[in-house]
Amino acid sequence: MNAAARESATPLRSVGLVGRGVLLETVRRRELYVILVFAALFLAGVLVARAVGIPNPETGTFVLNLGLTLALGAAHVLAILTAARQIPAELENRTIHPVLAKPLSRAEYLLGKWWACTATGASTFFVLAAIAWIAVPKLEDYSPPMLVQTFLAGVLSLALVAALSLLGSILIPHAMNVVLVALVVWFGHTFGGFVVARAAGGVFAGFARWLMAYVPNFNKLNLVARYTDGIGPLPPGEFLVMTLYVTICLAACFAASAFAFDRRRL
Repeated sequence: MNAAARESATPLRSVGLVGRGVLLETVRRRELYVILVFAALFLAGVLVARAVGIPNPETGTFVLNLGLTLALGAAHVLAILTAARQIPAELENRTIHPVLAKPLSRAEYLLGKWWACTATGASTFFVLAAIAWIAVPKLEDYSPPMLVQTFLAGVLSLALVAALSLLGSILIPHAMNVVLVALVVWFGHTFGGFVVARAAGGVFAGFARWLMAYVPNFNKLNLVARYTDGIGPLPPGEFLVMTLYVTICLAACFAASAFAFDRRRL
């Protein structure tokens, strides 16, 4: 085998090529342009508000919080939709067989899909959040290190939601997967607290606490409110624990996805 052939067969190159295909497909999808239209509308609204005059710092903080929250939410929606359709679409179109017929393992295939879906969500978050941050006047003091942590925590959250959506796409139907992951992202913590509270003092109290401990808490990865409230950054140790928590969840999702995908008949 010559050097060019060996290079073309490297796992890193294979993962990169799979991800590149996802990114090219995402650019052609309408979801991205719908999000950009809403971003343009938000920007227009902010510019009008600036022209009229934002009356007090509290209003400016509210608008900034709204813009960053919408940016993170839109990025999560795009990441969920992008990741959830990858495997079902390729199975339906029968394009997965020629892809896996190449010198490409199923684990490399999943990893390529995952990083591209994460990159799609992260780039969307950065662009939309930058629009909101630049457009809204800063009438109060905000912590720059906290802003950096907000962006990093958002990327961690998007990486985890992409992994969950890929795992769900292997195990359950597409529509159910999208709805279930969305519920976990936006209502998982509230629902978990409700379940634990209802089971308190009962026979299943211990089981409820154990079960809900394995449901990722995306609220802890959303630091937008902390930033716009003017609170300082998380201590390095606490942020490291958050990163390790997401890393463990990602490893568990990827291991479960690889296990289920290896045993699925294509």
